Amino acid sequence: DECLRKGKINEAVKAYIYAGVQDRLIALGENYESMGMYSNAIDMYVFAKAKERLEVIGDKCIRDAKFADAIKALNHAGNRKKLLDVGDECMKRAKWDYALEIFSIIGNKQKLIELGDMCCTSSQLFSYASRAYELAGDKDRLSRLADLCLREGLINTAYKTYALADNAPMV
Repeated sequence: DECLRKGKINEAVKAYIYAGVQDRLIALGENYESMGMYSNAIDMYVFAKAKERLEVIGDKCIRDAKFADAIKALNHAGNRKKLLDVGDECMKRAKWDYALEIFSIIGNKQKLIELGDMCCTSSQLFSYASRAYELAGDKDRLSRLADLCLREGLINTAYKTYALADNAPMV
């Protein structure tokens, strides 16, 4: 508490963690949350091992479209179902980076393939499709994507994609 009065927040957090004072960490998290500093609030809830608070702030982050913070909170809370829902929402909103991160975190190959298939509709999204298929371990789709890249004239992307697919004759 003395550290907080002096404005030494980091030292106070370390002391609370060391002493195992979870209620103080949660109070700090609530303060951060009230100021809209969700990432800092999530850190405090993680230190306090407050899964229920992580769930609540994860939902708030989803509503506010702060997907990076939502992923962080729900991943620490261990809520794979909500993470999957966030990944689906990211796909609907074309937030491909977040969707890739979520589906790779939870190891959902089916969703990675679905994401890759959606990204194959535009040559500007081929890199996302390639990454999704790579994470899913789908070498057939990688080869087909490389063929599509060749037809679109994206030689460098096709080369890299064939290499990911272990398609030696085309490399």
